[in-house]
Amino acid sequence: MRIFRYKREETLGAYNFGQYQIYVCMLSNSKGELSKGITVLPSDSIIEFPFPLSESSALQLSNYLSSVGGGEIPQNHKVKGSLANLFTAAYFKFSKIKEGMVKGRISLSLFGAARTAWVTVNPSSMLACSQAINKLYGASNA
Repeated sequence: MRIFRYKREETLGAYNFGQYQIYVCMLSNSKGELSKGITVLPSDSIIEFPFPLSESSALQLSNYLSSVGGGEIPQNHKVKGSLANLFTAAYFKFSKIKEGMVKGRISLSLFGAARTAWVTVNPSSMLACSQAINKLYGASNA
């Protein structure tokens, strides 16, 4: 039984973001059609939140992760669900870099109810995730 209309298929990479695992992957919908995107898996759950992303949305996420991983702390970033997952969202907010690690929070929202976790992420994980998104979408490194 599917909770979402998309599920993870071929995985290009898995990245540790504290209490979340982020997969850069191909997603299939209930008709078997493939889309590019990410899934976010909370460490205390077996349910992945899928986010099929347009190329522009994916590159915005990639640029955000690259900026944070490179030492900048830009504004928050929101990944919205597609039409099939209309009421899902992932919010990324990183506030500081301390002892070589990026600290902040990630929130997953479903129908307006959010679960937030404070995370400590290695900048190399963010940069590797950014590069995998670029590779998946055929973009040069931003």
